[in-house]
Amino acid sequence: MSDFSIELGEDAIRAVSGKPVGNKLEVSGVGEINGVPPFYSIDTEKIMGDEATAIKKLLNLFHQQKKTVNIIIPDTYAYSQILEMPALNEKELLSAIKYQADQFIPMPIEETSLDLEILYEDKKANKLRVLIVAAPQNILSRIEKLCDALGIYPEIVESEQSAASRFITRYYVPPQGSGGTLFVNLGFSTGSCYFFHDGLRLIFDTHSFKIGYSLFFKEIQADTTYDPQKIKTLLSTVGFSTNSEGNLTKILEPSTGALLDELDKYIASLKVKFSLSSISHIYVFNYASQIYLLDKIIEKRFNVSTSVFDVSPFISKTNDLHTQDLSPYVCSMGGCLQ
Repeated sequence: MSDFSIELGEDAIRAVSGKPVGNKLEVSGVGEINGVPPFYSIDTEKIMGDEATAIKKLLNLFHQQKKTVNIIIPDTYAYSQILEMPALNEKELLSAIKYQADQFIPMPIEETSLDLEILYEDKKANKLRVLIVAAPQNILSRIEKLCDALGIYPEIVESEQSAASRFITRYYVPPQGSGGTLFVNLGFSTGSCYFFHDGLRLIFDTHSFKIGYSLFFKEIQADTTYDPQKIKTLLSTVGFSTNSEGNLTKILEPSTGALLDELDKYIASLKVKFSLSSISHIYVFNYASQIYLLDKIIEKRFNVSTSVFDVSPFISKTNDLHTQDLSPYVCSMGGCLQ
């Protein structure tokens, strides 16, 4: 088990050094390199070299000497599904899943690497709740080559969903008597919803959508002459504030509407699927914390308490981390718990 995880994002590379101690994750360091090469979309030796250089900079911040790491890839480049399956052994489960894999994996099964995790066993109904994660073999091969160039060994390669679910399931304590909590992971180019079953205390259902931080960024870019850094600053400091001269609400209406409609459809499906009367709370994390007051826009639409997922109750940390917003590191922290 490695206590160091690297999250190979589309626009940023993040890392966390941490280990579980008692009922908390002891975090000794976090780091981020922004504006990284398009590692997933362009397969060239130059991009590979630039990506390795960025990771070396990050490793140097930690004075990282360990050779084993856990790697996390964006949900965008992994295909995840939580399915209810008959109570079979692992070999039988894999055979059954491969048989119906074309229902959730949009590429030939022979071109993917498939893994599964049993989340919950309903002995009374003789059913299993199983998380299936598939990733393209060509991406995994490139990550292996990247790690070879860096002289590090990946103990695991997993999706954001897998890592975030582990962190949430281990540490999140839902309100008593509530039905379900929705965690919204707003990624760079896409997003994911993770439905947490409050009674069973586990991620019970997921949903992916093609809306991410970059959509909000591009709408400001198309409507203004601001440079990229100015746009990022405006999103993080002005966002949906109504008392600012730089109010972005009107500009961001299309992307905001698309996100809210996507959440609306998913919440409606959850209520039908699991006979829910309501969602108890909505938490947002990852790039969502970099869009000021996005959580309150969601709260207003659904009349459900919504906030940026605050990880501070679940971790112990060094003094220099106390003032940082650590919600973007939820997936990276989950990677330290494998």
